[in-house]
Amino acid sequence: MAKTKIALFLIALLSFYYPSFLRAEAKKETEFYALEFGRAEDWGVLQET
Repeated sequence: MAKTKIALFLIALLSFYYPSFLRAEAKKETEFYALEFGRAEDWGVLQET
């Protein structure tokens, strides 16, 4: 009985924190790509004109 309660508690904790963790990671990646490859968009604009 106690093990089930602990397991349910851990699952609830994970389901609460994990999505926000994933969002934070995705935001970091997006910022990284914006910094690394942001200039590539400028190059594209320059090459098109």
